[in-house]
This record gives sequence, C-alpha cells and structure tokens, in this order.
Amino acid sequence: MRTILDIITPINIAEEREKFFQSSTYNPVFRYKWTSKEIQEFANKHAKYRKLALAIEKQNSDSIIKEAQAVFETQIEKDYLVIAQNIISSNPDLPNESILTKKVIIEFQRVLHYFDLSYSFTVVPHAGFNCRPIHEKKVIQVNEAIDFHFFSLDGLIKHEMTHILRYVNGKHNKISRSSNYLPTEEGLASFMQDTYGEYGDASLFQHAAEYTATEIGLKSSLRQMIEYFCDIGFTKELAWQRAIRHKFGFVDTSQPGDIMKPSMYFYTEQKLKELSKKDLLKLFVGKISLNEINKFQEYSGSIPQEKLLAFFAKR
Repeated sequence: MRTILDIITPINIAEEREKFFQSSTYNPVFRYKWTSKEIQEFANKHAKYRKLALAIEKQNSDSIIKEAQAVFETQIEKDYLVIAQNIISSNPDLPNESILTKKVIIEFQRVLHYFDLSYSFTVVPHAGFNCRPIHEKKVIQVNEAIDFHFFSLDGLIKHEMTHILRYVNGKHNKISRSSNYLPTEEGLASFMQDTYGEYGDASLFQHAAEYTATEIGLKSSLRQMIEYFCDIGFTKELAWQRAIRHKFGFVDTSQPGDIMKPSMYFYTEQKLKELSKKDLLKLFVGKISLNEINKFQEYSGSIPQEKLLAFFAKR
C-alpha cells in the first residue's frame, strides 16, 4: 500500500458496474486489494492517514466520515450548501463536445508547447478519471472513454495544467510538496477551470453537484446518489462514475456514508474565491497549501508570470 488511494479504490468496479446496470435495486459491494496486515503497516508509516486507514479497515462508517473530513479538510457547511444548491437550480449551457482522444492529446501538446514543457501520453481503458498527470514520469494518462458532458476540452486542460504548472514551478523553486497540499491542489484546479475555462458555468455545475451529492451520500445508498445525479441532468454513465467515488473506502454501498473527498473540490474553491489575484498567483509557486500562502511575497517560477496570466485569461 503506497498511498491512501490504494486503500480507498475498489478493485472490482467493472464487475459491480455491470451488476448495477442489470438491476433496479442492486447496490454494489466493493472489494479492495488490502489485507488487515497491510492496513496496519500503512497506518504505522503514514501518520496523516493512520486514523482514516484504520477506520476503513474496521468499516466504521461514522469514523470513516470523521477522519476523511480531517484528511481532506472538507465538510458540509450550510452556507456553501446553499451556494451549491443555487448553482444547480438551473441547467447550464453544455459544451456538447464529442471529442476523440487523439484531439485531446493534440490540444494538450499545443498547450504544453506554449509553456515549453514536454510530456508523453498514455491512453488507458475506462479509467475512473478523464486525465491524470504522472509528474515523475512526465506522462499524462488519458481515459479512452473520456466524458465531456459538463466539461469542455479547454476547461479540462486548464484544470490539468494547474496541476502540472504547480509541479514544474515547485521543482524549479525547490519547494517540497506540502503534507496537506491536496485540498488546495484540487480546489485551485477546479477554480481555474470554472472561472477561466470555456463553459465554466457547466463545470461549476458539476462541482456544485458533487457537493450537494455528498450530503445525500452521508444519509443514503449509492443507488440513491446515482438517481439524484440523473435527476439533475447527469447521464447514467457519468452519474455512476461520479457517485461511486463518494463510496470509495466502503464495502457495502447500500449503507449511508461518504468518503468526503469529492466535496473537497467545491468546498476549497469557495475559500479560494475570496483571494486576491496576487494571492492566487502565489499558489502556483509549487504544491503548497492555502495556509502557507503568506510564506511567499509574490509569484515566482520557471513559468513567466505573463504566460501564466495570458493562459488563464482565455475562455
């Protein structure tokens, strides 16, 4: 077990998807590749994730929720929930883009060239994500079944480039990755996508929906979550893809509970909305967390500030 993702990601998603869609009542039962011994070893090596890992091993729902809230620095707050509910109260204009994987790669390469960066690409079969940079290998994985329902290609690339630019600058600036960088990492990527990407209102709709769905997941089953997503405009496949991530770490998805991580994107995005443009730029110096922003006087990095501003000014 190398990361917390190794612990919370089921190994039988494909089989359970088939069972789910063949039934009108079935809730998936997820299996994981860890053993109790491996969980204990992981917990002993990773203090940050110790309590969450042990809660998952015991399948104690209340403890999983509590520890996940602490690890992912997120929760359901009334004010943010109202904001999210207002966002999803009206349907956004959708990109309606049906884009071949080849075009995704070509457009990524164009943007990478703009920043004088070089990454290779690997197409992966039906992954639980659209794109994922593997920084150490300079590889970007692209899902062969990439779904653009609420996302535009431009918005998706702005999201992923946020991850890449923070990594590149951090390496240049010799800034170590913060132990709690993840909420800021995903919140910032979502903010840049929703604010500066094409069809940002649509991607914001999905991020807000993930937040409202968390409240449902805390009280109900996976099937009820999927039905909720479908009711507000998600396709069945996208509803499946998004909802299962709320139940990662749980074995019996007919029971209430949520791993909380999907709510982290919208939750952190709301905090970032309060920052000045100068402070937002400072978050690109490396994979730092929001609470470290005052350690830096201004933006610096291998990427010229003018290029950064020009890229995120485009819509």
